[in-house]
Amino acid sequence: MRRSKWLCLMLFGLMLGSFSATAQLKTAKVALGVNGGGTLENTDYNKLDNEAGFMVGGFIRHSIYGPLEGQASFAIGEVKRARDNFYKDNIMSGDYRLLLRLFSLEAFSPYIYGGGGGLYFEVKEPPAVPSPGAISDSVVIFVPVGLGFQLKLVSQLSLDVSAGYNFITTDKFNQIVAGDSDDGYFSAVAGLTFTGAGGDADSDKDGLTNKEEKRFKTDKKNPDTDGDGLNDGEELYQYRTHPIKRDTDEDGVDDPDEVLVYNTNPRKADTDGDGLSDADEIYTYKTDPNKKDSDGDGISDRDEVLVAKTDPNSKDSDRDGIEDYIEVS
Repeated sequence: MRRSKWLCLMLFGLMLGSFSATAQLKTAKVALGVNGGGTLENTDYNKLDNEAGFMVGGFIRHSIYGPLEGQASFAIGEVKRARDNFYKDNIMSGDYRLLLRLFSLEAFSPYIYGGGGGLYFEVKEPPAVPSPGAISDSVVIFVPVGLGFQLKLVSQLSLDVSAGYNFITTDKFNQIVAGDSDDGYFSAVAGLTFTGAGGDADSDKDGLTNKEEKRFKTDKKNPDTDGDGLNDGEELYQYRTHPIKRDTDEDGVDDPDEVLVYNTNPRKADTDGDGLSDADEIYTYKTDPNKKDSDGDGISDRDEVLVAKTDPNSKDSDRDGIEDYIEVS
């Protein structure tokens, strides 16, 4: 059948695309959705009908790998025709489909889908002249294919719009048997998708994924867990400091002051190795924490303040014209 050939080609293209797409998917691992819309029958008539039926449903969506997702969907509704040979079917369906995101921006992501499932239909209002052997209800296999897009509204809530075609593996859907092709119908729905944060998401935008935050025991809802002025991502990957401690080396100087003000090592209590902690040099003796001998007189800062009792910021503490190094030697 012509429809079956096209169906095979579309499904093959979908599977091929799932392995070749390069879009990076950053969504929750699980999402729940509800939607509503309409149907338009496509059975044994040359022209589409001008009256749509309704459809409502929902789905559970989960990530598989990269841009590829899986989705279990269910729906109830009606498919009908107003012109020519009128009929109306009530339908209930359930299917599993693959969903491939073509690309994913922060707030917008288009996708294509294809799958298969079961469809129950009941002819509530039969045509005036049904074909011989017509059935009033049945469960058949159907194959949904289509496209859609997801548009972020607020955190973890988005608008989801999709449209497609549903191949039905019977020609008795409308109790009219004609031609060599099975019946089907178009559908279009819009609704809301609720997503969780997911391990690959960055809830607080600090440069760490939620999974990393759990690993490092930081707060995924607070970009600066220790409140020191450096966000958690900067502390871990740029400065190599502790994101849960304001003062990583416990020298009395907070991490942001060390890296942004004094250019000292936030992981070493005595940056210049002169025997005085960075805090002592900065706040007590007013010496340079990056130089062992702040005044360059040949005596280390520690020896000046703790042994010789000279001024570590002056080569000649007593201003007698003789440098400290000579006087204490």
